Amino acid sequence: MVIPLPDPYPAPEGGYTCIPTCNETDGKFLSMPGEDMASFGGEKVVVWLSVPADYPTFELGIFDGDSGRDNEGNINPWFGNWDNTTTESTYTLYADPLKNGQGQTAIGQWRGNQDNMPNNAWYTINLNNVDAAQSPSGHYFYRLEATRPVEGTGINAFKLRSNGYLSSGMADLINANFAIVGMLGTSSGTLPDTRIIYPQYQNSRNPGPSTYTGDWKFHFYLPNAVQTLELWDGDFDRGTSGIGEDLDTDDLVTGNIVPEWASPAAVPQDVGGGGTGIGAPADDSRSLLYRRDPAVIYSIIDPAGQPIHVNDNPSGTEEWEKFLISTDPSILADAYIDAIQPGYYTWHIEGLDMHNTVWIRTTYELVPICGDKPCDPPPVWPEGNCPRTIGYWKNNVSKVLAGRTNGVQESEETLTWALNNVALASPLFRSGLNATLMDPEPIANAVPLTLEEAEEILQRAVGKKAPIRAIRSRCWRGPCSRTWQAGSTSAPARSARRRWSNSTWPVGCSRAR
Repeated sequence: MVIPLPDPYPAPEGGYTCIPTCNETDGKFLSMPGEDMASFGGEKVVVWLSVPADYPTFELGIFDGDSGRDNEGNINPWFGNWDNTTTESTYTLYADPLKNGQGQTAIGQWRGNQDNMPNNAWYTINLNNVDAAQSPSGHYFYRLEATRPVEGTGINAFKLRSNGYLSSGMADLINANFAIVGMLGTSSGTLPDTRIIYPQYQNSRNPGPSTYTGDWKFHFYLPNAVQTLELWDGDFDRGTSGIGEDLDTDDLVTGNIVPEWASPAAVPQDVGGGGTGIGAPADDSRSLLYRRDPAVIYSIIDPAGQPIHVNDNPSGTEEWEKFLISTDPSILADAYIDAIQPGYYTWHIEGLDMHNTVWIRTTYELVPICGDKPCDPPPVWPEGNCPRTIGYWKNNVSKVLAGRTNGVQESEETLTWALNNVALASPLFRSGLNATLMDPEPIANAVPLTLEEAEEILQRAVGKKAPIRAIRSRCWRGPCSRTWQAGSTSAPARSARRRWSNSTWPVGCSRAR
């Protein structure tokens, strides 16, 4: 019995998805700052890449992935673009078949300067899909990690592009944040960035219209109605230099803490600027080249396109602030609303000055943009029915091992496929469990159980019944209990099921046969 691949998945509208944008002249970049910046230097940026099963190959592009090179390839940051550092970044691509941050098989690694990434241009990498990245749904999933040494000056700014689906977020799986910057690496009127950002530049007092607006939009998806919506913003440098105007304040929802996941450079949340409330650098820069009005704010927009609430006092310098929207008035929150419904939400940042690296963190997936709207990446887990009863699996494993064909609904191939999924998702069910099963230890390598080992577990042939029953329940029943609402007898809507791609289920749903 051959397990079918999923139906062809559509290519992104326009042919590419990009982070943060595909536009080469809008000044919007991912940011990798060093320790000398008043920011979280040395933090990594993590991006997910989802590739449809019918793609034999895929493309990954890095725009201006170098650090401080000019158009001739020389280290010359004053005459290059988008960087004010020569400390290079490293880009490592991992196979991550469950899209859960656990995949450790490196597919490739590229260095911005050593691999001669061009200044102000795309460095295109063409890759074959690999078996190690194939998920239970048949689609392929990868994780790109961009890193740089914490030591060093300035910012390396870059963009990403793929003919697959690029997304970010899901910080609970990878403990990584997301840094963005409106980059103006070389600000003299005679130097390259200024002439791109200000095409009609005259002088610093009359730079003319700009390609960079200070507006940013990210989209995330809620599969179900929730009671609270939690987001984190970091190092927004809230606080203008004007006395008493638009200053940073103490945020009671966050409290005077440093989150446990934060960089060592983070300081406890409080009134920024040593109590002055002024950012470092101050928001709404005095320079026309850098300033973008209004003083930096952001809003959350619901699926109907209506703003829920405006956060008019995001984080100060080198601190993190929690932004909480709730339906429960007993919870301390920034805003209260009647309901937080499923659907696509927009995180809209306004007034972000140039050269101000800011950080955002969310456990939701910041979804790809296809054309000018959010879109779904391929699912990790296949559509279909949940696994059968434990008796069904006991019967099929026993009969396949015995070589019987009567009353058999599975084959050795389909059972092996299921055990491979179990190994990927559950560290308890990998080859090499101790014989008693009383205190199983996680095993690093996702080597599937053999059919004989699965038979021992299903037939309760080793150890005591209670732990076997508990482990068996986690193994074979996990998806139904994790994905359906309590008491439900029907599967959720297709759009909701797609959002489970970041869930670490012990077993995938059976494929349609």
